[in-house]
Amino acid sequence: MRARFFKTAIFFWLAVSLSVLKASADPDDLSETESRAAQAQLSLTGCLTRESYQLAEELGLVDHLTRLQHLREHDRHKHGVALSAEGTTLRLEITELVLTTSLQCQAVIAQIESETAISVEIRAALEGSRNKSSKTNAMANVLANGGLSSVGNLLQMPVETNTDSRYELPGEVVEAAGTIMATGLGAVALHQNKGAALSAPIDPNMLAKIFKRPNNSKTEYPDVIWRYLNSVPPGGKKVGPTRRELLIDRWIMLGRVPSLNTPKGRLYARTLAGTIPQTNAVTIDMLEDRVAMLLDLKAEVSQIYKELLNIMLVVRAL
Repeated sequence: MRARFFKTAIFFWLAVSLSVLKASADPDDLSETESRAAQAQLSLTGCLTRESYQLAEELGLVDHLTRLQHLREHDRHKHGVALSAEGTTLRLEITELVLTTSLQCQAVIAQIESETAISVEIRAALEGSRNKSSKTNAMANVLANGGLSSVGNLLQMPVETNTDSRYELPGEVVEAAGTIMATGLGAVALHQNKGAALSAPIDPNMLAKIFKRPNNSKTEYPDVIWRYLNSVPPGGKKVGPTRRELLIDRWIMLGRVPSLNTPKGRLYARTLAGTIPQTNAVTIDMLEDRVAMLLDLKAEVSQIYKELLNIMLVVRAL
């Protein structure tokens, strides 16, 4: 009886174990890391996106990932087996390089955000000055177009004792003066709508090197980020516009900057980058263009974070 009980228990344990193994092998039930582990054992390009693989090549990590792939330590480590010395060293080297690249990205983004904040503050001050002038102009326009015109119309009203049209002349003069004043104020309002213009000395920003203009140590890019911006996005073409060139093309298409093939475009690019003295050139429109372009540049650099995360997920899976 006891032997039969143990035999039944053994069969039950085997059935449960087989069902658990079957469930754990179901791809639909795998975690992201486990799914990447299954793909990474076969091919790195199968679990890394094309952008991530390109970045891994630029960082010199493909050889490290390939060596980790050949060690095949994931399953053993998952069951409590310690990593080998080689595997530990490779993971530390990859983590160190990924962390350093992340901090370099953060340093570039911090500089971009600082320049963006300064431009936004100056633009807000110019807009405040413009709005104040526009308000004063609007009040004067109401006085000219409404007050003087009304007085002129009243002076033109006929008098019962004297209907001679000559007595309407003062009213017409006052009304004409109000119309002329309103027209002049309207022209002033159109000019004020552009806002005041400020001057600034040479002060290169993060757009300087993008436009191939001289920059300084404060606006220098780390090598890995500069290589990333000057690499062609993977898409089947080995030769084509780089990420930096695609940014400039987008800005030209959106009217942020004229074509750089024209003197006007080159001059405006230097103004945006702050690489020339800006005499009455810092305007609301220019600052809006600069802020928009800095935000686009920040978004492009931030893409590196996504690719670094993808690389680390694969490392965890190997």
